[in-house]
Amino acid sequence: MTDHTAQNSSYYAPARVAVLICYFGLLATMLFGLLNFGPPDLAPALGLWLLVSSGLFLVMPGLVKEAKRSYQWLCFIFLMYFIWYVQAIFATAVGASPVGAAHEWVGLALIVIGFCAAMFAARGKA
Repeated sequence: MTDHTAQNSSYYAPARVAVLICYFGLLATMLFGLLNFGPPDLAPALGLWLLVSSGLFLVMPGLVKEAKRSYQWLCFIFLMYFIWYVQAIFATAVGASPVGAAHEWVGLALIVIGFCAAMFAARGKA
């Protein structure tokens, strides 16, 4: 760290860990959902997963470099997925699969926690 830059605040490191856990957890949750509730064949499900998760892949290089703007953009991307998951939760039919409903609630929780952690990481990053 050079002397002309400020130190990261004390909450940056835990916020970064929370962002990464939620980021990869959301990718895994979307993959689980598409493999279990998506197309029956593996290739279309993986292709659809790559398409659906492409928004998250846009900020991956910046998250690896710990760029402040990547955390800010991740917040906007999380908002897009937030709308998607809220719509999916309200569209779930009564008597639907409990695993499907739990999958959507887990995704929504990861998005909300990840959004808050990304805001803290962007704020705490020097």
